[in-house]
Amino acid sequence: DALQYSGHPAYRAAIFRRKESEQSDMIGRYRRRFSTWPKRDEPNWNGEERTFRFPSGAEVSFLSCPNDTDVWKYQGREFHFIGIDQVEQWPEWVYQALIMNCRSSIRDIRVRKHSNSNPWGPHLSWVKKTFIDPIRHGTQKPGNPWPVYVEKRDGSVQFSHNKCVHWTSWSDNDILIANDPNYSARLLANPDPRMRKAYYEGDYDAGYGAFFPEWDARVHVIDPIPIEQMKGWPLFLSIDWGFGAPCSTIGYRYDPQDRRIYAAWEIYVREKTMPELAALIVDQCRAGGVTPQFLVGGHDMWKRESNARTLADQLKAELWKLDYPIRMKMGAEHRSVKWARVHAALDWKYTEDEHGFLVTKQPRAKFFRTCNNAIRTIPALVASDHDPEDIPRHLEDHAADSFGLAMCASLDWWITTPQRGSVSFGVT
Repeated sequence: DALQYSGHPAYRAAIFRRKESEQSDMIGRYRRRFSTWPKRDEPNWNGEERTFRFPSGAEVSFLSCPNDTDVWKYQGREFHFIGIDQVEQWPEWVYQALIMNCRSSIRDIRVRKHSNSNPWGPHLSWVKKTFIDPIRHGTQKPGNPWPVYVEKRDGSVQFSHNKCVHWTSWSDNDILIANDPNYSARLLANPDPRMRKAYYEGDYDAGYGAFFPEWDARVHVIDPIPIEQMKGWPLFLSIDWGFGAPCSTIGYRYDPQDRRIYAAWEIYVREKTMPELAALIVDQCRAGGVTPQFLVGGHDMWKRESNARTLADQLKAELWKLDYPIRMKMGAEHRSVKWARVHAALDWKYTEDEHGFLVTKQPRAKFFRTCNNAIRTIPALVASDHDPEDIPRHLEDHAADSFGLAMCASLDWWITTPQRGSVSFGVT
């Protein structure tokens, strides 16, 4: 609560919305709340400064950042409480710049940062990654605080703060239900199935502006298929190289009978040298007992600088050193081509009735539940404001890039299996 230290003369709190005009409802709620207080405790409202000033000297201000660069107006300020309303409307860097001002030079005032969001908004991807995924993927529980630690330059670890996520839905709002009993029916009446899924079910995968709107975890994510059941299914790999940024390597199994591709495992790492990456790939392949038919890499892996070996040559050499040669293929260069193949691979059809939805066409590609980073990042990607056919380069698109390379290659290559001879596979 922003009012926790309202009796302290030095206390300063700030509640942010993107636009000043969006704050009138919240200010009105605070006014009504204060009207029930004893007159001696009631704060004065300064409309010009948009601040409630308490008899103690404490202040609660209602501030805004209609433009991203407005965040610098608050640089150097000290706020003991920062609340950010509808955080899904804020770019991540603006959010991070704001909360840097949440600090306390007063020992007996504890700093707090509160945010809220809906599962529908232009900057949902980072909100989902930061707050929702730890809950969705089972590492943390709603309502239970967990500690966040940071590694210092000397290698030691220091406690930073506690994080806690409360996950609620319209059904938890007793006042709303009592006063507007038809609200849930209006949510269900929304003609946009993704918006309906987001607001009624609270599904952060529904995806406002999702670049891959086909994605539905109920359809595309499955439990791993037992190894013995995949006997005879070819294995192939894709890699989106990165060192400072994540390097995404995905292993796929192909079912020749259903002509379906399964992303079976992933290696998602940073700052791994080529020998280290090669060792991880070999260990993963050997653990599954299947030799990959080929590996498709990003176009940049074949880029040559002077007389230096390409990244593809380096990886190939390291695999040879481990007595594990793999055929390598240069992947598609243009992102639009990869994204088109991903759309096709994820496409599925369904019908709805009073009992729910029935899948009438399965997607050509699915993901085992163990591919955590692909499952986390692919549905969170959004279209660029400048190019609706592409993904902004600053987003975490490494798994999607790797998957796109595989979907392009799988249309062009042939795999030979002992049981079936030559079989084509891919998205058709």
